[in-house]
Amino acid sequence: MLLFTIFALALSGLSQVSTVAEPRLEPRLPRRSHPAHRIPEVQRNRPESPWKAWKNGPSKRTDSFPIAVWLQDPRRAVAYKAIGINLYIGLWKGPTSAQLAALAKAKMPVICQQNALALKDKNRKQIVGWLQKDEPDNAQAIKGAGYGPPIPPDRIVDDYRKMRAKDKTRPIFINFGQGIANESFKGRGSRTGKLEDYPLYAKGADILSFDIYPVTSPYPHVSGRLEYISIGVERLLKAGKNKKPTFTWIECTHINNPKVKPTPAQVRSLVWIALISGVKGFGYFCHEFKPRFREAAMLQDKTMSAAISKINKRVQSLAKVLNTPPKKKGASLKPSNKKTRLKWTTRLLGSKLYLFAANISSQPSKVAISIRGSRGTRQATVLDENRQLVLRFGRAYDQFGPYEVHLYEISYP
Repeated sequence: MLLFTIFALALSGLSQVSTVAEPRLEPRLPRRSHPAHRIPEVQRNRPESPWKAWKNGPSKRTDSFPIAVWLQDPRRAVAYKAIGINLYIGLWKGPTSAQLAALAKAKMPVICQQNALALKDKNRKQIVGWLQKDEPDNAQAIKGAGYGPPIPPDRIVDDYRKMRAKDKTRPIFINFGQGIANESFKGRGSRTGKLEDYPLYAKGADILSFDIYPVTSPYPHVSGRLEYISIGVERLLKAGKNKKPTFTWIECTHINNPKVKPTPAQVRSLVWIALISGVKGFGYFCHEFKPRFREAAMLQDKTMSAAISKINKRVQSLAKVLNTPPKKKGASLKPSNKKTRLKWTTRLLGSKLYLFAANISSQPSKVAISIRGSRGTRQATVLDENRQLVLRFGRAYDQFGPYEVHLYEISYP
């Protein structure tokens, strides 16, 4: 990730689209033949921890969801914890004993580089994962000679085996550059557009991550297009054969673009587009390089940090829901605008069904919503919006603005 920013300075969607048909309100089916009575999912669905395979990995509590910051000073851990951050990833020129001690004092877990000190330090219990070299899929800097090719996947796999030989109790985390989402990104050098590399890289880690910053992107075809988060997550899941937890990084500062900064609303949309797409954790890239360097620019931006605190609280309030397997064919959404692209997921937990939906396009639309198996008249609470939606036989309409997200909580069936 840090390599991306340096490199950028050096070099100067699953979506569904359809038309709306007016929903026909159908009579209630006889009780014994109603679809809800053929779906015993209320009893079956339970939250599951994606981290249970690792004795010393991230928290296995299903009511907790990983929300990280990248390469931040451990002395700021208490301040980050206050806004809902519960994981550090990366330690500058570390880990050192002082860094681990500061994190231990703040009770902040970390995923960091594996070194001899980290394996034996008295505060090693703070370490919940090991970090591969950042962005190995990008062209690598050669001292005094520009850039060479990316690190070959087989070398990453070899490093993975060496790290696992020293510790099998913690997962190994790898972060890729934007090339997995933006295949025309020239920062991959000779491997530009070679998406076939990623399944090979994926063999060298247990947790797969990537970063792309569409709001502040310097590339016209990416700039402002928040759907690139979804594209990257989908490709990352495919690279890991849907068996490896995925992360992504959320922009919240100018980064390298002094003219543009994400709004709190855009940050919320980016977070929820990532969650709807299937990530098991996410983090914020807090650095800013222009107009001047600030490591903790997000934390120093009181408006943004307050908005992020609110976003994080909502995510944690839904941690059990997000850790529950998706309910297949739980809902369908159809936009009236043919250019609108939607992405959604449904989760069933206890007597509540949750529909998280995002417009992953710049095209607004009225949207027909249909909840499979919903009976009679129901109230859908739209979280964070102080409103409700009336569902009749599981059907309703709502409006989605550009890149807008709605989170629905519905009594079920």
